[in-house]
Amino acid sequence: MIMVKLRKQKLSTLGLSNKKLKKSLVVGTVLGLLIVFANNVIPGVLSGCHLNQLSKLVYNGFYYFIIIAFVEEIGFRGYIQTRIYGLIKNKFIGIIIVSFMFSFMHIPFQMARADTTFFSFIGSNFVWLIILLFWHIFFNFLHKKYNNIAGNTIFHGFMDWGNNLFEF
Repeated sequence: MIMVKLRKQKLSTLGLSNKKLKKSLVVGTVLGLLIVFANNVIPGVLSGCHLNQLSKLVYNGFYYFIIIAFVEEIGFRGYIQTRIYGLIKNKFIGIIIVSFMFSFMHIPFQMARADTTFFSFIGSNFVWLIILLFWHIFFNFLHKKYNNIAGNTIFHGFMDWGNNLFEF
């Protein structure tokens, strides 16, 4: 956001706008709740897991919606993806390049969390990294459709937050 302000650009160039805000929020919320229900609630209940404490759910909500989802959405869809279109004329190639950036950006943290080496991490998480490529493409589609990152942020936040609903 600082770069945008220093370059005297509008925040709307990042997808921070009131245009189509309600539609974006509704779509992001519906998709987010659906994925939490399908990926987390149903499996958690069927396996007999217990919900995390309310304080942890609230803390994780702030962490995953603001610190993770908002920052990634504004950085990748709002800033990098929109600006790469000016550098690379073929939009498909631009999307693929940024999807690789999005996918690879997750490696250092997850690799440290797993306490493993780079090549070991890549070998055991290759499918997950490919899935992240597709998530970027999907989030980019939503961003282009609504020219707003609000729905993406909500959807992305629900995806990440949902993975921490239950104690295992």
